[in-house]
Amino acid sequence: MPAWTRARALILILALASVTAGALNAQETPGPELPATQSEPEPLPEPSPTPVTEPEGPSVSVRLRSNRFMPAIVRIAPGTTVIWTSEEPEPDLEHNVIARDYRWASSNFVAGESYQRRFTLPGEYRYFCDLHGGMAGRVTVE
Repeated sequence: MPAWTRARALILILALASVTAGALNAQETPGPELPATQSEPEPLPEPSPTPVTEPEGPSVSVRLRSNRFMPAIVRIAPGTTVIWTSEEPEPDLEHNVIARDYRWASSNFVAGESYQRRFTLPGEYRYFCDLHGGMAGRVTVE
């Protein structure tokens, strides 16, 4: 038998062995039957900005305009709610408000939408918008 025929036969044998091994591995082992009513879980919805409701107690407003927080620094008493509202002229320009220590954050929101957070403990809370570099602010609770 010529060498090229032996090589061809060897390749054919290896290919058949590979296909057979794959078929054996693909066999399913019987498992418990799932009830007919059980189905795949639905995907979680995208987060949306916190709906602004009337806050309990005092509140302070921070406007988001021209890629800035206005005012950038607010001083409040414990128990005060800060409400960040986008007033950008471009309706699709997104912002978010994220604590510098990442302990709290909004989802992205656009013009006309808001995010609010109540601050109960004294301290300094730095925050930023991660969509626009240099857009940062601070809440001082005293």
